Amino acid sequence: MKEIDPSVLEQLKAIAIHNGWDEIYEDKALFDGRPVFQLRNSAIPWRAKVGYPHLYSVDEELNVFALSLDEIRAVSQLRDGVGNLIEQLPSPKT
Repeated sequence: MKEIDPSVLEQLKAIAIHNGWDEIYEDKALFDGRPVFQLRNSAIPWRAKVGYPHLYSVDEELNVFALSLDEIRAVSQLRDGVGNLIEQLPSPKT
């Protein structure tokens, strides 16, 4: 796994906390040659049918952005599973 810029990780953490997600994974797929990250809640079992994965990438200035539904579909066809867990946040309050 390539070193993730600290500013990218901080942006991903802020998005995850805001949405009640507690896991950040680096995906095995790329979007326009840039890393893709999946944010999720550990309380939801893998493969649960709860909609599309929450995928994010970065632009040239390392600003994090959410992939659109069409982009998620395109990346999902190319991906070979989720990569490594890169951050485990405290579980969201329920």
